[in-house]
Amino acid sequence: MENFQSILPLILIIITIIIFIKLGSSIDKYYSKVSVEPLDLDLQTKIIIPFSVSILGGTHIVFIDDSSFDVKIPAGIKNGEILRVKEKGKSFKNQIGNLFIKVEVARSNEYERKGDDLYTTINIPLKTAFFGGDVQIKYFDEDITLEIPKNIKNNQMIRIESYGANNTKTFKKGDLYLTVSAILPDVESNIIIIKDI
Repeated sequence: MENFQSILPLILIIITIIIFIKLGSSIDKYYSKVSVEPLDLDLQTKIIIPFSVSILGGTHIVFIDDSSFDVKIPAGIKNGEILRVKEKGKSFKNQIGNLFIKVEVARSNEYERKGDDLYTTINIPLKTAFFGGDVQIKYFDEDITLEIPKNIKNNQMIRIESYGANNTKTFKKGDLYLTVSAILPDVESNIIIIKDI
């Protein structure tokens, strides 16, 4: 009996430690269950921009719920890229999320983009193809005077440096490739009608 009484305090200490361990683990489990998940205040949307805006840059209006605002479109943006607009998401207390915009670029009937290079076809008179000369070509919002060399072949390609799309990472511009298409003259307009004398 005396031996039991001598080890009783030790037994009580061990029991107390076990209780604290079990109680602590249950408290941890409780708090892990009721922990607050971080708020997702970000919004996502999609816009379709004209091909010319993707090359030259500009602004595009975005509608979110009952509000609208202009978003700056960087020159050279590619189809499928995502823009982030700060503090245009949902709000909660003093927190405001961001707006993520997926950009889709409309197809162009005149240009094809490959990487940062642009490709198109230009029509020139047959006379210019034989003897050379200057032609005016339309390049988005400006006119370019192009010198055509003599005896240029049909479907031959001309490269104009730095007239392609801007690279949004390196800020270097691609090239513009022009496929030459020689147009035959209108035969009917060249027929001379001789009346009877």
